[in-house]
Amino acid sequence: MGAGRNLFGIGLLTILFLTLAYLYAEEEEVPAVILPGSRVTLSVDLHDISVGSPFSLSLLIDSPKPEDVSVEVPPHTGVLTIDRFVKTPRVLSANLTMTHIEYRFIPTTEGEFILGSFRVTTPQGITETQPVVLNIQRRVTGPGILNLQLRWEGAPRQTTAGERIILMLHVSDPRRSVSDEIQYPPPSFFMPQVPRGVILSQTPLSQQERDSGYVLKLTLIPLTEGEFNLPARNILQENIRYRIPLLRIPVTERER
Repeated sequence: MGAGRNLFGIGLLTILFLTLAYLYAEEEEVPAVILPGSRVTLSVDLHDISVGSPFSLSLLIDSPKPEDVSVEVPPHTGVLTIDRFVKTPRVLSANLTMTHIEYRFIPTTEGEFILGSFRVTTPQGITETQPVVLNIQRRVTGPGILNLQLRWEGAPRQTTAGERIILMLHVSDPRRSVSDEIQYPPPSFFMPQVPRGVILSQTPLSQQERDSGYVLKLTLIPLTEGEFNLPARNILQENIRYRIPLLRIPVTERER
């Protein structure tokens, strides 16, 4: 009789253990629920952004409690500084409260700059905004500024790693029709920062090239596949602004 009870008890324990093991295995197979992020609206006035003048960028987030909202600001060192940061609730109606975040930036460098995505985290998940293109101007008081547009010449639509390319930077100057004796800054003034993965060196200009309005001559040798980029720049000297456009050349792998 005692042996029968023991066997019955062992049988119950075995069934209970197998049941728990089965439930645990079933629970492990259930995937985690990924919540969608909150709705985020980004607002910024891109009309007049200039060096030294503050401008505001706002985020309106569909989350009622500011303390539950965190934002990761995209990299901006060397171009923008944060002058002010404010995070407050905004009551839109009796049944709707959202979180309003305002950044006040001060540009420190002129030129075109892509401000990347703001990463917003709320209890509902993570949302990333679209990047914003900032065209930062230099505000100048006093005499008017002469804007001269430059263009890249000699850039192919596509190149191969290891191929040698000659690039020329030409200035369009309406004053040349009046006088050909115009002195531009030396080529080193227009020399861009050299990206990684390429050989980029300055080549002397001939007198004829100078007389024709060329201000910079470069020898480019890409070393790896990818995309060669030189960002757009605005360079100011005295009362003349030189506008240098973006240069982009796709680079394919060298055939073996």
